[in-house]
Amino acid sequence: MTDYRAADTDGSRTTIVESKTSSGAVIIAAALIIAIVIGAIYLLNIQHSTSSRDQAVTSAAQSVSDAADKVGSAASGKAGDGGQ
Repeated sequence: MTDYRAADTDGSRTTIVESKTSSGAVIIAAALIIAIVIGAIYLLNIQHSTSSRDQAVTSAAQSVSDAADKVGSAASGKAGDGGQ
């Protein structure tokens, strides 16, 4: 905060002018920076969550595919036995 003080003497009276600048701009800038950081963290977490979910779905689909292959192989083996 900056203080400015000027005195003007005009004969029998004195006029004092004081001017103070506020730190409102600094507070607004700090709040804006904090909001940007929070937004960036939020977006990074969403991206990580989506990536993890995609990997889980891919893994589950591969497991289902492997199980279907095993069932198909077992069915082919039984059909090839001729019922023996």
